[in-house]
Amino acid sequence: MLTNDGQGGVKRPREELVFHFPHYQSGDGPQSAILLGNLKLMKFYEDSGLVFADLMKDLLYSHLRTLQRMYCIATN
Repeated sequence: MLTNDGQGGVKRPREELVFHFPHYQSGDGPQSAILLGNLKLMKFYEDSGLVFADLMKDLLYSHLRTLQRMYCIATN
């Protein structure tokens, strides 16, 4: 793609994208995110919080500011 004036596509072995931020530079600490289509799942490792978002319904994450984080049932 880079050698073809930005034309073409990218072939990946899997459809989802996974991001991991293992540092304490942000206020939320280490976190990971999985993107699959319009859906995004974020995990915060400091408190085991999970946030699920449908990016087509809320592109600006306005509801994330008002929702409390969902906690894993398995955490104790």
